[in-house]
Amino acid sequence: HEKKTILLEREKLVYETLDEEQSRFAMELHDGLGQNLVGVNLYLSMVKENPESENNIAVCKQLIQDSILQMKSICYNLTPPELDKGLLYALDVYFGKQNELSKSIEFNFIAKQVPMNHLDLKSKYNIFRIVQEFVTNSIKYANCSQIDCNIYSKENTIYLEIKDNGIGFDLESVKKGMGLKNMHKRAFLCGAKLELETSIEQGTKLAVLF
Repeated sequence: HEKKTILLEREKLVYETLDEEQSRFAMELHDGLGQNLVGVNLYLSMVKENPESENNIAVCKQLIQDSILQMKSICYNLTPPELDKGLLYALDVYFGKQNELSKSIEFNFIAKQVPMNHLDLKSKYNIFRIVQEFVTNSIKYANCSQIDCNIYSKENTIYLEIKDNGIGFDLESVKKGMGLKNMHKRAFLCGAKLELETSIEQGTKLAVLF
């Protein structure tokens, strides 16, 4: 009965997580790509009225370039292709991309070769998403200049530790925040354990044990 209850709970969380991701992607498509396409259509009509307007053409080109980048980002977020080559490889590529994109935050990724044969693709995906959620929150709210991620094994347990040097927060006041809820849901789905440490002006550290 207990096993059946756990399976039902995991199935429920899978559907909840899918619904949340669909809503998020729908918002990104509407607010990002959708608005860009509206803008392109508007400026193209202005170009039609004034074919020699270089500024309108330049704006169209920029909107199209932004749309291409947003589409690549959405596709990457749906299914990071690097996961096919393993979680360590996917995270290494991810943090490399973050360093390329960010001018104010330094990203460091250190990983020892640890056994991950017990992880299926869904588990790797959920752990990747936990890391991504932490990084996104740190970029948005932590006012940090550095994010470090370290993976190692100890006593038959794999530890993934990620931390920022930001402003931290009062854990009790935000423990029901959407970001933390999503991370706990994903940890439950892949049988992992989360340990979160943070305090005001002391940064934030998350450990994922699996």
